[in-house]
Amino acid sequence: MLGKATHRPSACINGTLCEDGEACLPLSDRCDGFLDCSDSSDENNCTDDSVVYKVQNLQWTADFTGNITLTWARPKKMPLASCVYSVSYRVIGESTWKTVDTHSNKTAFVLKILKPDTTYQVKVQVQCLRKIHNSYDFITLRTPEGFPDAPQHLNLVLNKNVPFTPPANTHGLIREYVWAWQK
Repeated sequence: MLGKATHRPSACINGTLCEDGEACLPLSDRCDGFLDCSDSSDENNCTDDSVVYKVQNLQWTADFTGNITLTWARPKKMPLASCVYSVSYRVIGESTWKTVDTHSNKTAFVLKILKPDTTYQVKVQVQCLRKIHNSYDFITLRTPEGFPDAPQHLNLVLNKNVPFTPPANTHGLIREYVWAWQK
């Protein structure tokens, strides 16, 4: 009789092995409040020192002005009153993360400081009682192109040059100018 072959890792390098031997998990997945092992062993024997708070379902949306709104789900078992979030971002290809402290326990934040038409990696970390819980989970996003500058020094040519001055205060994207005059 032929049996089904299964691969069970016997050792786990730089991680933690589920008790049933089915998976090797990153250390950041142990005691994070989310079941990653099929036997739930990654959440067994957790102490206050070993608990890791990680956000889940990190998502982003961009608005017309180029601001990026981040939303996420609060970590399970997180002591709401004593924890806040920090948002870290970096341009793809750079090694240094820049961090913005939200000073809030709300599960949304608007990034207004990103450059237009640029690809970023973004992660949200939880800080509880002066301990930052590292997250190795991040999302990749591309910021919108941004607004073009208003045209300058335009001339309308008919039988003679007519000077044109673009509006000083534009509100929104200018796609065209329509010129009308009366005799």
